[in-house]
Amino acid sequence: MKKHLTTLMLFVNILVFAQNDWTKEDRNNLYEEYINILSSHKNLNTEQRESIGLCCLETTSTKYSKKEFASKIDIEIKRIRESIMGQCAKNIGVELTTLVQESIQPVDVTSSDWTKADKEQMAKEMILYAEKYEHLTAEQREILSLCYISNVTTKKTKKEYFDMIDIELNKLKQTTFSTCAKSNTIDLENKKNASINTITKANLIGKWKTDQGTTVIFNENGTFTKVFHDNILVGDYMNIENQKTSGDWFMDEAGVLTLIENWVYVETKLFKTKLWNGSANGKFKFETLSKDYFKMSLIEGYACCKEYNKLATEIFQGNKVQ
Repeated sequence: MKKHLTTLMLFVNILVFAQNDWTKEDRNNLYEEYINILSSHKNLNTEQRESIGLCCLETTSTKYSKKEFASKIDIEIKRIRESIMGQCAKNIGVELTTLVQESIQPVDVTSSDWTKADKEQMAKEMILYAEKYEHLTAEQREILSLCYISNVTTKKTKKEYFDMIDIELNKLKQTTFSTCAKSNTIDLENKKNASINTITKANLIGKWKTDQGTTVIFNENGTFTKVFHDNILVGDYMNIENQKTSGDWFMDEAGVLTLIENWVYVETKLFKTKLWNGSANGKFKFETLSKDYFKMSLIEGYACCKEYNKLATEIFQGNKVQ
């Protein structure tokens, strides 16, 4: 019985030693690393830095074995340190300025075949992948990349991951990024700016002053009025009655604007006045349409009116004035 008890105690000691393989030198180096980082927080005094440093040392060496900690990639180590420092600071009633959300703490890796080099390479690939979300900050892309690595290396073995075909891998990236974005409150779709610079009927309605010397009013009921600022001549002794045209407007699903325009020609010659009806049907394509600016070009048909002896203009720009 005594022999069995001795063997059991020896086994436990070996197991504990294997899990806590931090040497005195390792622990001293780890403590100094934390102190160096904490020195950037000018609101801490020496005693507070030492207390937080000791807490960080104890937490790190207890939660992670030396081998496990060393296998983490740089970005994981950075997040682990920030999270531990934040919690240790709270324990003594101090708040640091660089706390990390709990939702982005890395998950313990269960797939042991992933090496540090594998994760470093994946980090580079995912930060590059995240660049397609141009509205995100560098920090947000880093958070998403770290979250992706933690999810993948926890749920899949190295072989399972690299055996995936392209379509499977792309789907995994999309779904994992979406999950990571939700858990870290990151807007992948940039919804805040979705209504800006879009070609919609709502953005078109209103009063516009154009670079062609006209004021155009687009009404909600699908009608419009165009008024020329100057008494322009459109032919020999001919101009537009009241310097105004009007008609109907339509915008299709592709954002192409159709104007059905009507007006009256007034010809004054030899003290006689003649009137003719004019009309045009033109289609315009927007290059830009926002709530206060548009730029469009005539792609089909005709629009009133070309000024006499001047070249026709096919590109129109305008600013909203009301």
